[in-house]
Amino acid sequence: MATNPAPETDDVFEMEEPRPIGLDTSYGFWLTTEEEWVVQCTEEMSCVTAILEVEEGRFLVEIGDDHDPDEAWHWIRTLLEEERRPDNPDIWEEAMRWIL
Repeated sequence: MATNPAPETDDVFEMEEPRPIGLDTSYGFWLTTEEEWVVQCTEEMSCVTAILEVEEGRFLVEIGDDHDPDEAWHWIRTLLEEERRPDNPDIWEEAMRWIL
């Protein structure tokens, strides 16, 4: 019986599901990563109000009260996974323009 391999993001970051743990907001989630780009990318998202590093590589990410916490969490995860992709979508977009 074959087992499914772990998602490729597991070695770069982990995101716990959002829950009522925000300090200045209603919801937040735990982000674990050693990669600085993951933190920077997350910090720049409009739904994130604050990121607090509580210990080495473990961050409390607060979601703004004007955003649905589940939708924001999924959006953040999707964007981080897209950033993680090894292929460069700009190359493919340029190729499609050239072909069409």
